[in-house]
Amino acid sequence: MSAEPATCTEKRWLSIVGIGEDGLEGLSSVARQLIGSAELVVGGARHLELADDLIRGRRLAWPSPMSDAFAEVKRHRGRSVAVLASGDPFHFGVGKQLAALVPAGEFVCLPQPSAFSLAGARMGWSLQDVSLVTLHGRALQGIIRHLQPGARILALSWDGATPAHVVELLDARGMGRSRITVLEAMGGPRERIRHATASHFELEEIHPLGYCPESSVVADACVFLLSERARFITGHIMHVSGGAELGYRH
Repeated sequence: MSAEPATCTEKRWLSIVGIGEDGLEGLSSVARQLIGSAELVVGGARHLELADDLIRGRRLAWPSPMSDAFAEVKRHRGRSVAVLASGDPFHFGVGKQLAALVPAGEFVCLPQPSAFSLAGARMGWSLQDVSLVTLHGRALQGIIRHLQPGARILALSWDGATPAHVVELLDARGMGRSRITVLEAMGGPRERIRHATASHFELEEIHPLGYCPESSVVADACVFLLSERARFITGHIMHVSGGAELGYRH
């Protein structure tokens, strides 16, 4: 194994930079340099806003679907391109899609902590002992098979309405005493952590960007991680371990 510097060269022309709720403060000097020197900077509107003071090149906000921007990225092959991504780009992020288009030898990735890692740290849960589930762009019912006695689940949500939808599912399955923890905007100044039970879930104005922690009784924990780090995670690349494809939409 050889170590190469994290710089953008003709060979490694693409930089995939993880950015979090803390914005520029959380970026290394190398990440800042890669963003500042890029001819093209691609990312979600929120990410481009967070990195605004560094960007000197052309900006390209992710279209819908995101794949529409991939041709433009490939057209810049050999020139400096920076893609801003949420947290760890290769943990349920855009890294998987980019790696399918660009050989590993042509890009460098600088990740930040994933929202799952941040949520595990806030809850005091070791990730190896936790089920990681995504409800982002996937069927809500995919969480059902994880609802076991004593289970701890970190589940990526679709938006601010997802916790309420999961609460409805828990109530319908006789799990109204399940505990719910909602984590929002983790890692930044707007971070907030709130708790409730499924039968008395009255949390309002939940941050729309994000994630899912804690259920009890039958499922001891179902965790909603709501974080800027999840803003541009795309559901169709999030294959946790299958999940039911029932076409759920809020």
